[in-house]
This record gives sequence, structure tokens and C-alpha cells, in this order.
Amino acid sequence: GSTSANYVISIDNSSFTGTPPIAGFDDPEFIHTGLYGVFLGQTTTLGSLAQSLPTLPGRNYQLSFWLHNPASGTPNEFRVAWDSTTLFDQVDMGPFAWTNMQFTVTADRTNSVLKFFFRNDRQAFALDEVAVELLPSPMFQNVTATDGSIRLILNVPNGLGYQLQYTTDLNSIAWTNLGDPGIGGADPVTISDLIGSTEQRYYRIVRSQ
Repeated sequence: GSTSANYVISIDNSSFTGTPPIAGFDDPEFIHTGLYGVFLGQTTTLGSLAQSLPTLPGRNYQLSFWLHNPASGTPNEFRVAWDSTTLFDQVDMGPFAWTNMQFTVTADRTNSVLKFFFRNDRQAFALDEVAVELLPSPMFQNVTATDGSIRLILNVPNGLGYQLQYTTDLNSIAWTNLGDPGIGGADPVTISDLIGSTEQRYYRIVRSQ
């Protein structure tokens, strides 16, 4: 995109340029925290901002960023993509205050690309505090046999959907769901499974959403 319409803005930018970034709005309007933010005022066509990130295939990450549209004006568009997957795409949005957007994404390669697309012909978006963090994987905390049942205690990251599954043969590709899908919370999850006539089972936890 245009470097004159899209740039890093400082909290005292107008002291050097002599004018506010857009009429009626001071520099701090485009900065959520700290001294710097990103001013995105691309016109006519979509501009883009991309970063290739080292990732672990199969692992989950949380993408978080803050977005602000201080003034009314159309046409506009803001889009977020993780590799080839579009996470967010809205057009002709009205003004909105600083909003924290969060997405859970999965890496399928050793380098994943985060990309922002933007256009705001008459005004500008403000972008700040972009972060991508590896999410802990669900894991077994404890497994015990009690009164004819297997008692499993799971640690699942808060807000992560999961499904407990079992199989009697690790050579089989078929796994059976044990119970309904759940959502991780602040406390460990306890699930019991009757042993019955099958004395050997293998368990795993998979992400359900």
C-alpha cells in the first residue's frame, strides 16, 4: 500500500507534521497503549501488512489484536487471514471504539503467515498490540482405577473446546467419543469411564473447535 497513507504513528506525531492524522482526531486516538500504533488509511484498493511466523505444525495459537475505527466513512474494509484461512472480513463498518479481537488458529506448517488487509478511503483504521501466542495443549493430569471405573482428570486451556476419545487397539484408526464435547475452564475436568468387559483402553484428548 501507500507509505503516506499507512505508517507507524507516534503519540506526538502532529508535533512534527503540524497537522492531526485525520481532521478532528489527535494522535493518541490511534494508539491503544504505549507510544506507537499503526495508522491505516489506504484508499482505492486494499493494502496489506504481513508477517511470517515460526510455528509448530498441529499446535494451536491465540491471535490477539486491538482495532479502532474512530471516524465515519465509506468505503472501508478490514480483513485478517491466517495462511489461506480468512478469520475476519467486514466492509463499510461504522465508527467503533478500541476492540480486542481474538482468534484461535492452528498451524499446519513450520512457518505460518499472518496477514492484515485494509482500506478506509475517507478516514483510517488504528491497529495496535498484535500478538500470537502458543496455547498449551490439553493434557492428562491423573488417571486412577476406582470401583470398576477409570477416573481421568484433564487439564484443558480455558475456553478451548475438547473431546475425550478412546480405542481398544492403537493399530485402529477408529476412535470412539467418550461423553460430549466440553469447554476448558479454570478448574481441571474429571471424567469417569466404566471398565466393563473391556480391560484395555487407550485414551486421547482432541480439540473439538
